[in-house]
Amino acid sequence: MIRQVFHISMVTYILSFVKTKKQFKGVDTVARIIDGKNMNLIGDKVKKLRKERNMSQQTLSNKLELLGVYVCRGSVSRIEDKTRTVTDIELFAIAKVLGVTADELIGEE
Repeated sequence: MIRQVFHISMVTYILSFVKTKKQFKGVDTVARIIDGKNMNLIGDKVKKLRKERNMSQQTLSNKLELLGVYVCRGSVSRIEDKTRTVTDIELFAIAKVLGVTADELIGEE
């Protein structure tokens, strides 16, 4: 396994690679997962904004589903405690439901 360390907004991430039998653009390793304590940059802000709007995790999940983005209540919890990664589609949907921009979710307070 190959690991690459990088930093974003004072958070350290470790990107892990595993050997594969297939090549991707001439490289025989493919990104597998991001290891580390924090798996996203938005968890704290999602929790804060959700609570400010008197919204439960289930309500947030339900509103995301109405946008066609399926994030269960348990996943909302894991996003908020930063143990789950967030896709770009989820980022924009969460921002829309909470009435902010994606940049506001990512930005530091």
